[in-house]
Amino acid sequence: MKILMITPTFLPTRGGTEQIILEIAKRFAKTNKIYILTPKLKGSKKWEVIDNIEVYRFPFINLPILNTLSSQISLGTILSKFIKKNNIDIIHMFHTYQLGGIVIPIKKRLKIPLITSLTGWDTYDPIKPIPKLFNPYISYIMNNSEYITTMCDHMIKSAKKQGCKNEIIKIPHGTNMFNEKSDPSFDIRKAHNIKEEDKIVLSIQRLYPRKGMEYLIRAIPEILTKTKNIKFLIGGKGPEKERLERLSRKLEINENIIFTGFIPDNRLKNYYEQSDLFTLPSLYEGFGIVYVDSLACGLPIVTTKCGGPEDIISNYNGKLVPTKDSKALSNAISSSLHQEWNKSKIIKESKKYKWENIIKKYNNVYKKLGFSIFNGPNN
Repeated sequence: MKILMITPTFLPTRGGTEQIILEIAKRFAKTNKIYILTPKLKGSKKWEVIDNIEVYRFPFINLPILNTLSSQISLGTILSKFIKKNNIDIIHMFHTYQLGGIVIPIKKRLKIPLITSLTGWDTYDPIKPIPKLFNPYISYIMNNSEYITTMCDHMIKSAKKQGCKNEIIKIPHGTNMFNEKSDPSFDIRKAHNIKEEDKIVLSIQRLYPRKGMEYLIRAIPEILTKTKNIKFLIGGKGPEKERLERLSRKLEINENIIFTGFIPDNRLKNYYEQSDLFTLPSLYEGFGIVYVDSLACGLPIVTTKCGGPEDIISNYNGKLVPTKDSKALSNAISSSLHQEWNKSKIIKESKKYKWENIIKKYNNVYKKLGFSIFNGPNN
């Protein structure tokens, strides 16, 4: 089967959406020919092969106001030829807003089935919401797709509010942690000079305002009044780092906080397995890969009621608190550090997020169109 994936964002941009698309595509590519069409950003290659996936990046005028129109025009000039030249069987599009307006008329004209996966901001983003005046446009794209998938309940509700009349199939994201091996020579306590008696609270994210790390920093003084021996490991990089460091010094808690910077993939499992608790005070998460990565390693979670986590966190694996509430966050972290968690149960229940189980769910959608990811057309 020849599958064309269309996405407004892909590697080398690195974030949750880009990683998820790669994980799906490389598993599809084990038994199918996979192409990806995506806008070309500065410094990226026009064409390359990644994990047996052919990635084509088309040029466009990248301006804040014109990039959506420009990228659709640019895609429109090549899409029909690309589909015909490569005998594409099916299109799988991620997001709706930026490229969907040109994909729909072309897929209709060429009678190519389309699966659209809603993966974030253009369906629901409370921080930078898409204006309601675009709802008819977005619903046009969703209602002219053969099938719609998305990763959690709040995205389904949001898409329905935008006017989606199609069935929306929930398929969560997966985790690689079951297949990853930790590095037996790497000890996070030795690496960061943490004492054996200290509890370790881990947080991994891009250091952007929407991750809400300020509320964790402000919660720490209260936490330390109840438990002194705690180190907070904050992994990741981003524009918030210096401001958060200043805030921690101002609150005189900088000795309890370690900003690790970017944590490489081959060390992630070490951090999850050797920590006592994971926390992320995010203002909004479409899903949150770090949550299922944590759970796959048996690490309980304290996070916020901000969308995706509400599908993932239950009483046996963590606690949910309101967003922007340092007091509630402080109480939840303190109580969680003194709670006995059943790590074996956390790992067992999180196996539903194994990628092989997630791909089977996608295959069920493809089978509705007469295809199989594992066997090709009409099987």
